[in-house]
Amino acid sequence: MAVVTKPAEGASTPGTGRGVGLTVEQSVLGALLFDNRLQVMLVDLMQPEDFFEPFHGRVFAEIIRLIGEGRLAEPLVLADRLAKDPAFEPLGGLAYLADLVDRAASGEALTAQVESLQLLALGRQMVRLSRTVAGIASSLKASRYAVEGMEQPSSSASWIAFSQAGAPAPASSPLLAGLVGNAGDLDVDAVASVFNMTQSQLAETAGLSRDTLSKAKRRTAAKTRSRLLELLEIISRIETWAGGKAQAMAWYRAQPIPALGDRTAEALVKTGQASLVRDYLDHIALGGFA
Repeated sequence: MAVVTKPAEGASTPGTGRGVGLTVEQSVLGALLFDNRLQVMLVDLMQPEDFFEPFHGRVFAEIIRLIGEGRLAEPLVLADRLAKDPAFEPLGGLAYLADLVDRAASGEALTAQVESLQLLALGRQMVRLSRTVAGIASSLKASRYAVEGMEQPSSSASWIAFSQAGAPAPASSPLLAGLVGNAGDLDVDAVASVFNMTQSQLAETAGLSRDTLSKAKRRTAAKTRSRLLELLEIISRIETWAGGKAQAMAWYRAQPIPALGDRTAEALVKTGQASLVRDYLDHIALGGFA
């Protein structure tokens, strides 16, 4: 599946992506095209900007506009209105609009899809808000350091970097809270036990030599701690939707990620590319498609 992103000029990226968010948006738009009377309910529940795929937002707006004009909003009429939209032809044109009708949800399924769409939109708003707040906080901190003549720490320092420096690592999940100490130290034996692995298996999973964790000096090295914390951060982020620690580890080790060249999270972490996995998970958290 392709990752659908928001292009700079508002045109959608064509592809065959069929992530959960995309499917939800398609089924809601299809329901509205199938039965224009749903406009009475949906117009008060969502706005065009609630759709992650920009083209879907424009489709929704045009459907509402047609109904408001007293016209029938159906694929042929809608195709005429959207013919000049930059995403119309790349995504399939009239055939795509007709396909939306085939994907229409109804009854309780539609209610659930509308709720899912609202939750996804809310989640993106919360992430954007948190990033705005973080940006403001960062600017204020930079100003304070400038005024006080102090050297500002690198902005790229993550909780992993803090733990490498010996500072407390934030316990962002129960999993991390139980394995990462207040001083940023990592209980390697507990990590291996949690995932029913031997130390050598855990080392290999993190891209370390098999004997790394059995040697006291190497198991406390910065590289070892960094690699294990990268693994744990990713596992903790997907644990809930994967269904548990074991399932999350299975995804980490064996699930190819199409958007990242069909490489697994494990393969990427082993080659020092954990940031790609984190960016991918950020994309999914924003309502993107896998």
